[in-house]
Amino acid sequence: DRFYIDGEEVPSIIGTGAEDYFNDAWNLRLTSGDRVGTTICEPTGDQRRITAYRWHIDDPIPFTKSIKFELERRSYIGAVNPETGQFQEWGFKYRPDYWSTVAFWYQEGIAKLKWEFPPVEQRVLEEVWIDPAWSLETIRASEGLRYRQRSNRTCNQKRCLAVENDRVGAWFELPFTIKTSGLYAASIFPNLYKEHGVWKISLVYPDGRQAVLDKAFDFFDHYFPQKEDWPENHTHGTTRELKLGEHKLVPGEYAVRFECVGANPMSRHPRTGEFGKGYSLRLDSMSFRRLPIEDPHEWIQEYLKQEEVLFAGFVKEAKETVEKLDAAVRAFERDKGRYPKTLNELVGTPYWQGERIPLDPWHQPYCYRWPGVVRPWDFDVYSVHGDSKYPPGWFGNWENPLSIPGGINALAYEGEDLKVRQASPGIRPSRFRHVPEGIAPLSGERMLFLPFDKPGDAAEIELPADIPDGRYAVYVFTPTSWDFGVCQWSLNGVALGEPFNAETPTRGVKSLPRAVAELTSGPRVLRVEAVAKSKYSTGYRAGLDAVVLVPLK
Repeated sequence: DRFYIDGEEVPSIIGTGAEDYFNDAWNLRLTSGDRVGTTICEPTGDQRRITAYRWHIDDPIPFTKSIKFELERRSYIGAVNPETGQFQEWGFKYRPDYWSTVAFWYQEGIAKLKWEFPPVEQRVLEEVWIDPAWSLETIRASEGLRYRQRSNRTCNQKRCLAVENDRVGAWFELPFTIKTSGLYAASIFPNLYKEHGVWKISLVYPDGRQAVLDKAFDFFDHYFPQKEDWPENHTHGTTRELKLGEHKLVPGEYAVRFECVGANPMSRHPRTGEFGKGYSLRLDSMSFRRLPIEDPHEWIQEYLKQEEVLFAGFVKEAKETVEKLDAAVRAFERDKGRYPKTLNELVGTPYWQGERIPLDPWHQPYCYRWPGVVRPWDFDVYSVHGDSKYPPGWFGNWENPLSIPGGINALAYEGEDLKVRQASPGIRPSRFRHVPEGIAPLSGERMLFLPFDKPGDAAEIELPADIPDGRYAVYVFTPTSWDFGVCQWSLNGVALGEPFNAETPTRGVKSLPRAVAELTSGPRVLRVEAVAKSKYSTGYRAGLDAVVLVPLK
């Protein structure tokens, strides 16, 4: 969820998703509270309907000019593949759901509409609604079946169709007309009662063929014992919606056919009181709603094609803008002898053509930091690719996937590719994938992991012997986490600065401060030793992402 206050381009209030906004997680469920709740939450399916509310009483959101609210509508989508008959799913896609919203707010004066209210045809799905209680003359029925309009306060306009029946095999049909081709969602609204039977429900097509919608629906009131519905359900029964699937219909004359096939053992005959002899039925109404998408699988395939083209364009634009920003920052530093404090400092200079720094294609600001985390020798400029929590997907002034160092004359070695020549007893180094959260990507997306258990645990990592002798600026990139400790790093016996604390609340990556080392003949050994842990860390672990050696004159 995002709130844009007074016309701001970047939302000042950002939440974590649709369910979270309504105080739930991973889904919505029936809840009710003073400030938030979900009052309707139907089972998952193409016809699912949900109603939720949120009152900002304890957390008011003030504004003076305007307020715009956006809510996440990305989730999984799925449809049956007509070629295989199998159900397919796709994760985190934009869903074609129909949303209706109402907002209330306090303000001085009377609010004025700045746009025309959409006509009802644009706000409500086309629907064929049948009220059989008001169209008795159209009903077709088997001989001896009795039906009439009856008062019932739980039904539409407090009237229902009451069908009195004493035998299995009795039937009746309710005709209706379809004027527009499409995929329709069928529903009936039965009035369940203690005297009702079990009926087969079928759809009769214009050509006379029938499709069974429900082979044996029990109209007996299973809600009868529930005290919360008492005493209304004792007199009027319980009216519920029964969804009967989606059907492709063409213009023509149709009917819904009801045929008695039995009785619930608890259902009683209205005159004799005999159990298992209640064959009657009461019906409120029927509905055929035309769905906006006639072929869901075909729609998804077209959507995926369009998404691929759209996102490819986003990526191209982001990479090109990052390249321009990188060049502008370098030109700024070349002429002024310093790096800009922010990207906005480029605006109005010869280095940036444009009146502003644009948002990236995902409507988020481009990021800049000096000194860099990925490039500690100068700066980072990047787009988070619409996901600030997944650094491997970011686009920056580095190679993607990241391969340190990139763009400078240096020697770079991945930690997972280096050999551990010696480690403390019980320490078994390993290599695995490490995904930082919202800091920077890991070079190669893998690390050398050193499971130190206590102070004094150490490991010696062998660098290639063919590194030329000379003086180097040394950058050590280490993964970080909640169980990493404080370690002393050294190269050929020379400490690389002070002991480095690699503890962070979440998975991350950091670079040790720049150090200078002189390499002469002999082995090139990078040593790391656990010396302590911070008060927040749960362990002494250590790791190596990469090491970069920049030759110095």
